[in-house]
Amino acid sequence: MPGLRLSVAVVLAVMAAGAASAQTASPPKSQTAAVDHWVLALSWSPAWCLGKAGEKDVEQCGKGKRHGFVVHGLWPQFSRGDKPKDCPSGPGVPKDVADKMMPVMPSHPLIEREWTKHGACSGLKPADYFAKTRAAYDKIKVPAVFKSPDKPATMTVQHIEKLFSEANPGLTPEAIAVTCRKDKLSEVRICMDKDLKTRDCRASVRDRCKEDPRIDPVK
Repeated sequence: MPGLRLSVAVVLAVMAAGAASAQTASPPKSQTAAVDHWVLALSWSPAWCLGKAGEKDVEQCGKGKRHGFVVHGLWPQFSRGDKPKDCPSGPGVPKDVADKMMPVMPSHPLIEREWTKHGACSGLKPADYFAKTRAAYDKIKVPAVFKSPDKPATMTVQHIEKLFSEANPGLTPEAIAVTCRKDKLSEVRICMDKDLKTRDCRASVRDRCKEDPRIDPVK
């Protein structure tokens, strides 16, 4: 029955194409080999806490919380193409792992969100990924002027980068990117290689401030 054999062949071909398409669309379970370097994102907490989202963030922004720079995340980067994100994340971050991060990443929702969006793409388990995040943070010394400023200030992006370079020998302005939300300092991002040594940032990681950023005080 030629007609039946043809129909079966067509069905099998469609099924094979669908399977191939699904395999192409699904992200790899482990992307460790594809991670070329990292971006450590340090968020200026006062700016976050003064925004609408920060008003609901009691852990980071509640009464008596006096945070300056905190870890936003450690983002894996591909050697080619865009940074990986939103990979299958499994059951989530164990509580004991999250609790250990609270001194530098003071928000359980932030920790969970960063794992889901970025950490799961590293190919590491939550405990290993956040240990690496803490190690990256510990390698960077925050300039003294940002420890607990009690008055608003305005600085150029170049001056902010200079302060970080002076506080961290070997850290060059090319390894730093300053970002703003409107006219306010939002983040300082530092590019690191696989071994967490600082390195020049790629073109996609760059300064994003339209004017000299205002720095909200720590309250």
